[in-house]
Amino acid sequence: MKRFLPWLFVLFLLFNQVIPVYAAEDTDETIDLIDTFYATTSGKDHSLNVPFNRSWFQNDARVYNHNLAKLSLGLATSAFRPSKRILREKRSADYNVRSFLDQAGFADLRSDDYDKAPSMYTVSTVMGHQTIGKGDDAFELISVGICGQGYMDEWESNLTVGTGRHPEGFYNAAHLVYDRVFGYISENHIKGKKKIWISGFSRAAAVSNITASLLSDSDFFSQESVFAYTFATPNTVRSTTPKLYENIFNICGKMDPVTNVPFADWGYSRYGITYFTPTMETDSDFWEKRVKADRVYKEISGVSYWANPDMNSQLRVLMDCMISICPDVETYTEQLQHQLISLWEKHDWVSIMQRLLEMGDNPIMDNDENRVAANILMNQISYLIMDYFSSENSFRRFNPHASVSSNFLQTHTPELYISWIFSADDPAELYTDFSEYTLIYVQGDTDISISRDHMALEKMTSGEKNLRSYHYMSVRDDKISVLVPRDRDYNISITSNSDQDVVIYEAKLQTGRHAPDETMTYTSDMKTGDVMNIGYEGGSRVLAPEGSFETSIQVKKEASETGIDLLLYVYSYPDDVTWRDIFLSFLILAVLAITTVVFIITLLSLWVRHRYKRSQGYIPKDLKFRPLPIICFFMIQQVFLTKEFFTALYEPSVELINHLKIIIGILILIIAFYGYRRKKDHFHRNIMFAVILLTGADVMMTTSIVAGACLYIAAYILLCVNFVLEDRLGILRILIWIALSAALIFGMMQMELDIGNLQYLAMAYIITGAALVVTAFTHSSRTSRGSILLFIAGILIVLNIVQESGTLMHIASAALHYIAVCMLASTGSGYILPKLYLEYVPVPEKSSAGAHEVQKV
Repeated sequence: MKRFLPWLFVLFLLFNQVIPVYAAEDTDETIDLIDTFYATTSGKDHSLNVPFNRSWFQNDARVYNHNLAKLSLGLATSAFRPSKRILREKRSADYNVRSFLDQAGFADLRSDDYDKAPSMYTVSTVMGHQTIGKGDDAFELISVGICGQGYMDEWESNLTVGTGRHPEGFYNAAHLVYDRVFGYISENHIKGKKKIWISGFSRAAAVSNITASLLSDSDFFSQESVFAYTFATPNTVRSTTPKLYENIFNICGKMDPVTNVPFADWGYSRYGITYFTPTMETDSDFWEKRVKADRVYKEISGVSYWANPDMNSQLRVLMDCMISICPDVETYTEQLQHQLISLWEKHDWVSIMQRLLEMGDNPIMDNDENRVAANILMNQISYLIMDYFSSENSFRRFNPHASVSSNFLQTHTPELYISWIFSADDPAELYTDFSEYTLIYVQGDTDISISRDHMALEKMTSGEKNLRSYHYMSVRDDKISVLVPRDRDYNISITSNSDQDVVIYEAKLQTGRHAPDETMTYTSDMKTGDVMNIGYEGGSRVLAPEGSFETSIQVKKEASETGIDLLLYVYSYPDDVTWRDIFLSFLILAVLAITTVVFIITLLSLWVRHRYKRSQGYIPKDLKFRPLPIICFFMIQQVFLTKEFFTALYEPSVELINHLKIIIGILILIIAFYGYRRKKDHFHRNIMFAVILLTGADVMMTTSIVAGACLYIAAYILLCVNFVLEDRLGILRILIWIALSAALIFGMMQMELDIGNLQYLAMAYIITGAALVVTAFTHSSRTSRGSILLFIAGILIVLNIVQESGTLMHIASAALHYIAVCMLASTGSGYILPKLYLEYVPVPEKSSAGAHEVQKV
C-alpha cells in the first residue's frame, strides 16, 4: 500500500491541473443563451436562442464577426424594458438582460435607470464583466446593454437635435453611458487589459454608436478593443464624411424610417461601417432571400413575414414633407423642436390637441411657402388613417395577425432585424449595397406591365380592385404606381385603352435620402392601342413609343425642388386649407363621433328606463316611448357644433351660417309642434310662433343687430302675452318687473357702452326681457328656467357682437340660447332638456272604478 501512495499523490496533482484546462476549453465552446424580449408584431414575449462563444472577443474588434452580430442583437433585445406581464409578475425591468448576461458568465451586474420613471434625461443600462483568456492574453470584457424599446419618455430626447455636431439627445445620453463605464471600472477595481462590448437597438443604437466612438478615442480603449454592433441605428453625426471607426458596425434596414433621422438631407450620417439588409425596393432577389428570413420570423413571432412597400412609400412622403417644411436643422431647431417635445411631454388628449393647435399656428407651418407641404403632410396622415379603416392602398397588405403598430412600422420591428440576421451564416449572402430605385405613377385608362431581364413579372389594368397579389404595382388616387429596383434591367410597358392624355410621373430615389435625385413628367397624347415602353438598363433610361403620338417631357433635377414637385403632381391636396384647418376638421369629426355615441347610449338607457318603469307600474302600461324630441335635440347639438366649428375656423358665407341656423330652428319647431299636437291649445300654438320669431331673430343677428333685437323683442312680447293669458299678473310681480327693469337699465348705463342710438333698443330689450322672466315665474320649471336663460343669452349675444368677444364666449352664449329655446319648445312635449327624462304628476280620480290617470306636465 505504501508503494501506491506516491502514485496516488501524483495522480491527485495531475487531476488538479487537467480539470481546469478542460474547463477553459469548455467555456470556449459555442453555447446557446436564451434571449427573452417583447415582439412588437405579436404583442407577446418571445424567446430566442443566441450563440455565445468567449473566444470571439479575443479577436480584433475591427473584424466583422456575423456570430458576434447575432450575439449583440441578443444583448440589444434582451435590454428592452419587458412587457407588462413580466412587470405584473413583480420582476424588475432589467430582469431579461440580467438573465442574458448571467447565462454568458458576466458578473457584478450593475443596472442604471431601470428603476426610474423614464424621462428625456435617463438612459437605462446594465453592465457586467468577466475574464477571458489566460496568462498574458487574459483581459476583462465589459458588457454594456442599453435599453432600446419601452423607454417611454426617454423618447423625448430623440426629438432634441440642436445645431451641433451631434444630435443633442443622443449625445447627452451617450456621455452619460460613457461616464458610467469608467465609474463601473473604478467601483469594481478592474485592472489590466480591458475590452468593451456595447450594443443597442433604435435609440439605444444611436447612443451605442456615439459611446463607442468616444470609448475608441479614449486613453483606456482603442478601436481594436471596443466591440460595437448597433441595429436600426439613427444618424448620429452631422458630417457627410465622419471619422471612420472600423470597429463600429451598424446594421440597418434600408426603408426603416428611424434609421433616416435626423435626415441625411440635413447633412447627418453615422459613425462606423453600415450594412443594409435586403428590401423589396432595391433588391431584385428580395423574395428569394425572404424565404429563409420568413422561417425565423415565423418562429419568433408566429406570423409570416410580409412586405408592404406602399407603407414604406407613405412614410417616405411624410418625411419628405417635413424636409420641405424644415429644409435645414437650424429651421427645425428654432421653429419646431420645442413644440414636438412639448407634444410628447403630456400624453392626455386635451394637451395633445392644444399642442397640435399651437403647432398649426406656427409661422413655419402656416405660410405661403410651406402651406402646400404642411397640407400634404396632414393629407398623408389622413390617408394613413382612412387606409387603415378601409384596408386599401397603404394597408391593402395589412396583416391581420400582426399588431397595428407593426403594420405601420414593420421595417423597424426588432423581430424583422432578427429574422434577417439569423437567416444567414455568411454576411455576403445577406447584406446588399444597392440603394437606388424608381417610382412611376401613371394617370389614365391604361394596361401596365413590368418585366425583368425580358421576363414578365406583373400586369395591371386601370380600375383593378384585387391588389393583394401584386408586389411591384399598386394604386393611389386612381394612379397606377410601379416600383422599379435599379439593380437589374427592367422594362415598363404602358398601353392606352382609349384616346386620351396619359401623364406619367417618375422619381429617381435612393435609400437614406428623401429628396429625389431627379423627377420627370411625361405627357402623351395617346390613341387606343398606343404603347409607351420605358426601359431601365443600369443607370440609363430609354423611351420607346410605339404608335403615332407625341410625348412632352419635363425634367426636374434640383433636389431642393424635386421632392415637393413630385408630391404636387402625385398627391392631391386642398390648396386653400392650412395645417390647422385639416387638424381641426379631424377634431370636429371626432367630437361629432363621440357625441353620437353618447346619444345612442343615452337613447338606449332612456328606453330601458321607460320599459322598466312601465313594467313596475310607475307609468301607464299603454304609454309608448317617444324618442322624437330626444333625436331632435341631438341633431340640434350636432348642427350647432358644426356651425361653431365653421365660424371659428373659416370665414364662412352668411348664407351658410344662416342655413345652419334655420336647420336648428326647424328642429326646435318640431319639438314645439310635438307638444302642440299633444295639447292642441292656444298656449302651445303661441309657443310655436315664438320659436319661429326666435329663429328669425337668431338668423337676423348675423347681418343686423337692430333687426335681430326687434325680433327678439317681438318674441318676448308674444311669450309674455301667452304666459299672462294662462296666469294673470299680480301687483307684486308688476313691481318686481319694474324694479328688475330699472336695475338692469341702470347697470347698462354704468357700463358706458359705445352703442349710440342702440341704447334705446337695448332698453326696450331689457324691459321686455324682464317682463318675460317675471311672467314665466309661476309656470313649469322648464318654462321659467328657459325664459331666464333666453333673456341672459340674448344679452350675452348682443354684448359679444358689440364688444367682439372671443370664440369661447360666443360659443357659450350661442349654446345657452339654443338650450333656452329648446326648454321653452319642450313645454308641451313632456321632456325636460337637456336632462332628457319624462315628468309625470298624479291627478285626482275621474272614474268610479278608482283608476288613476296620469297627466304629463
